[in-house]
Amino acid sequence: MEKTDMKKWTPVQRLWGFLEKNTPPGSNYKKLFCQLVIILLIAGLFAFLSFLTGYSSAKRVLYTWDHGEQVLREGAQIMDIGWLMRHGFKTAFPAYAAFCIGVGAAQLASFRRESRSIYLMKRLPKDEVLRRSFALPLIALLLGFALAVLLANLCVAIYVHQTPPQALPEQVRLWSYDYLIFVKR
Repeated sequence: MEKTDMKKWTPVQRLWGFLEKNTPPGSNYKKLFCQLVIILLIAGLFAFLSFLTGYSSAKRVLYTWDHGEQVLREGAQIMDIGWLMRHGFKTAFPAYAAFCIGVGAAQLASFRRESRSIYLMKRLPKDEVLRRSFALPLIALLLGFALAVLLANLCVAIYVHQTPPQALPEQVRLWSYDYLIFVKR
């Protein structure tokens, strides 16, 4: 195709064109990419819901009931955000990264075991076989990293904005005002 035709492409068409050139010949790259994105969304949902569950439990402990009203306990401190985020984020995203690396290794192994056209693969340079095997998993890893950063910022925003200021740990009160990107009170 000419370069003038590429300007008319949508971002999705450009992604498919890039993946077509950088994935193993004959592979169903659209299906694999969609599967990796679905698994990423499940991992992100697990991490976020894990945080929300822990946060709601930690926030509930801050209050007592007095004559039918919820009252903040004297000197109550909410659990540290690192502790609240650790289960979901330290489980879901590393597991997703390992899965993506496994997908790349499986694609590379399929060439080594000659389940694909060995004549086609022998004509390709060795570095191109690696590039074609790991391009899609690396793109999925980058998407996973971007989602993890986005969800971490969302969790911090919820933590800082939904917790009463006097119940925040001292270090959070200090850095939440100066250093967070969009979490200003």
